[in-house]
Amino acid sequence: MGIARILVVDDQPYERDSICALLEGEGYVVKGVSSGMEALQQLKRGSFHVVVTDLKMAGMAGNVVTRKVREISPRTEVIVVTAYGEIKSAVESMRCGAFDYITKGATLPEELLDCVKRALRAVDAHPKTDEVLLERTPGAAPRVKIVGESPSIREVIRLAGLAAERAGRDCPVLILGESGTGKELVARMIHEWEPRRKGPFIAVNCAAISDSLAESELFGIEEGVATGVRRRTGKFEQADGGTLFLDEIGDLKPELQAKLLRVTQEFEFERVGGAKPVHVDLQIISATSVDLRQAIREGSFKEALLHRLNVIEIRLPALRERREDIPQLVEHFLKRHASTSLKELSQEALTRIMAYDWPGNVRQLEKVILRALILSKGGTIREEHLPDEVLRPAPPARSDPMASLPDVERNLIIRVIAETQGNLHEAARRLKISRPTLYSKMKRFGIDRPPS
Repeated sequence: MGIARILVVDDQPYERDSICALLEGEGYVVKGVSSGMEALQQLKRGSFHVVVTDLKMAGMAGNVVTRKVREISPRTEVIVVTAYGEIKSAVESMRCGAFDYITKGATLPEELLDCVKRALRAVDAHPKTDEVLLERTPGAAPRVKIVGESPSIREVIRLAGLAAERAGRDCPVLILGESGTGKELVARMIHEWEPRRKGPFIAVNCAAISDSLAESELFGIEEGVATGVRRRTGKFEQADGGTLFLDEIGDLKPELQAKLLRVTQEFEFERVGGAKPVHVDLQIISATSVDLRQAIREGSFKEALLHRLNVIEIRLPALRERREDIPQLVEHFLKRHASTSLKELSQEALTRIMAYDWPGNVRQLEKVILRALILSKGGTIREEHLPDEVLRPAPPARSDPMASLPDVERNLIIRVIAETQGNLHEAARRLKISRPTLYSKMKRFGIDRPPS
């Protein structure tokens, strides 16, 4: 980023000069103006990373300034300064796109500097993402690059920054989203931004752990529990001092949910076969593609555990919900997977890609672009290089008015499983049922499980 440029907007000279002096003392390049109109003129002349604006000003109020700044410079973050009695108006500024607001008082200098640092981290993340792409440079720490600038992705970045700022055992994070939207990568982004970033990041796919090994996998096992068993630490101990990412938490069996609830409250547990408590200090981030509230109604997920895990909840949008990011994502993948010279996408091919619903989200889009790069021989990717699923998406199934209700239900399940390419997590989410319920219905209707 280089040296950050900050624009301060306040119609009171003393307060404006005080904030400018505070920020200049931190090494930022600062410009002070006395009105919202002057601030917009400055933004049209040059770029600023952050705008700090007072809420109540003569002429253009802070919430109006916020909205117009976001229109002129979408990558600029806005911080609103407000008095204690103006909190409702400050919240309205958040709806207009403000990054955060702070209240005037004795702690304003510390809070402002802290908020500016968080805003600059969000600005750093803007240049690129959607699914949230993780890039690694040899010999360097991982660097998260976000591709996409839609409002929903900006909100993901804002909440991730807030989660990193508040990171700790008392502030677990729950990430919701369909398969392929990048839930683990958002978790890694939070970890890399938080004070624990030098600690380990341990990821566990709860859906992939067999029932017989799940408890020892998470909490460890003592030597001698069974013949030939050696002492082994679990994922919780491995993540001590860092972050534990529990993916597909909705698939955890009820017995383990009860133990997990206790661990999230006390941050201590016993290994399988052990009696001595093990204490850990870590950040817990969970994720799921399952509707946990529906799972609670069905009795397959504990309500108390949901309340414990979602102190901060981040929802990742599906790709079809933010089609405006698709061209930027396509360009990114073309550059990422280009073997020699960079290829371009024909307008006809882009039109097809924009019209498709992408049930597999960004992960599916990347695979389609990679396939097209391999099939195309010239410098342009055309329609014929795209798979049939994109060119000719399956039409909605017509219901037979004479079909019985069980037949309709069976056909619906078969169709949704086919549309999701055998991804039962996503199929259950679309059907608005839990995975155990889906398995039960598949067994009852004689529907074979797709190969892994």
